[in-house]
Amino acid sequence: MGLPLIFKRDNPGCPCCGLRLIGGGDGDYGDDANSVCACYPFDDHANNVVFDGLHLTSTLPSYDAGILANASKHTGSEHHEHAHHVCYTPTAGDGLRIWFWIKMVTLPDEVSSFQGVVTKGRLDVGPPPIFTGEWGIFLRTNGAYDQTTDLNFVLKTSTVSLHLPHSVHIKTGIWYFVHWDLNATDALSGLTIYNGNTDAEFGGAAVGIVGEFVADPAESMRVGNNTDGDILGADYGEFLIDNLGFTHGASNAATLYNSGSGVACPASGG
Repeated sequence: MGLPLIFKRDNPGCPCCGLRLIGGGDGDYGDDANSVCACYPFDDHANNVVFDGLHLTSTLPSYDAGILANASKHTGSEHHEHAHHVCYTPTAGDGLRIWFWIKMVTLPDEVSSFQGVVTKGRLDVGPPPIFTGEWGIFLRTNGAYDQTTDLNFVLKTSTVSLHLPHSVHIKTGIWYFVHWDLNATDALSGLTIYNGNTDAEFGGAAVGIVGEFVADPAESMRVGNNTDGDILGADYGEFLIDNLGFTHGASNAATLYNSGSGVACPASGG
């Protein structure tokens, strides 16, 4: 049997986007596993622009102006998902890098549950809170008194059922660039966030991870939906998500932020 064909996207901005596909468009990828494996510009669709596979299934999709052309709009009903794939799990390679832009256009009313931002798992508010899956970024409002919400970064490992390495505030009307580095080799969770209005960088020091990442094939990767909580934008909120990417290879937050202008899919900044 011959070797699998190598498919490369003809894009000068991404010289390393070729993926050796095994088993078709949504199959595993082999010797080029450090490339960007999925990137979603959300211009007017939820397709992966790296190769012809890993396109998201959308529910009531809506789009509005973003940082780079359009962005996915979320007002409590719109969301996207794809079934488990090695692209979305930190068990491959030396971990997983995830990045995207987010803007809270309208603050939701105070909620008792968590809204899903980008997740491969689901979070039940409890008490006590219960996380099922691999990782997830969940949003919860702090109430109208301070006009902020928390982005909560959640992990599950072989020894810790719910690890919250990072929790940060975001405010209404600001584009933020989020870059989450789940490093399996160094057992660290690193978060870098840029405020698009001020260029301020925050996120804090990298946090140690106890235990090993464990894949959960039962959990889909979702954009804008916490199936044990709320859809993003519930309780009269509105959010925009732009330029979501995944790689098991190198990725650089400052390069992707690009002084607030962003770098379009499928670049990784690595």
